[in-house]
Amino acid sequence: LVALPFYAAGSFLAEAAPTLERDHGATRRYDSPRSEYMEHLFVGWRSPVLGALTGMLVALALLRLGLSRRLSFIAGLGYGGSTFAWPQALSDLSDVQATAFVALGCYSLLIMHQQPSRRAALVLGVSAGLAFLTRTGCAPLILCLDGAFLLACRSGQAPADVELSEVRAGRRRMLLFGLVPQLACVGLWLWLNQLRFGAPLDSGYGEALR
Repeated sequence: LVALPFYAAGSFLAEAAPTLERDHGATRRYDSPRSEYMEHLFVGWRSPVLGALTGMLVALALLRLGLSRRLSFIAGLGYGGSTFAWPQALSDLSDVQATAFVALGCYSLLIMHQQPSRRAALVLGVSAGLAFLTRTGCAPLILCLDGAFLLACRSGQAPADVELSEVRAGRRRMLLFGLVPQLACVGLWLWLNQLRFGAPLDSGYGEALR
């Protein structure tokens, strides 16, 4: 799903520059002809772009926590240079994508704690759901994220001129914005498992784990 926009951009460029696509398509790699060169090129940028996005989210989170621009920028670069983030961004493994979605969910949670909003709740819900779809091993971390999200929804200060019933209704809406996308992703995961492997809880790793 995440690769589809990259594939569409590569397909658009291939149609816009047919000569370039034809010239690269005429070359061979490991004695095999190339196909969909631009599509492969753009899809290959998925991990580097998401890895850079994660570093940017680290810097933005630190800015929100009060650090200076210089220190936040250095920390964002340090995330890429002192961890496995940079090497992993060169591969197509799911780690980079799952980390990016978890980081986006954590950044949205930080916004929720500072200034609760339905937009931040929606981003948190979508990013947490996509992190689960990318790597189900993120489930325990997502549950912790959801616990902090529930606390953020309850602890928000309401204006003095707003009635309690309106405050509660607003909090319920924020909960729906944050939790419904996650439930939809879990439902999609169960349906796809049933469709592909015949059981809703079988994600295809059964033989590999034995």
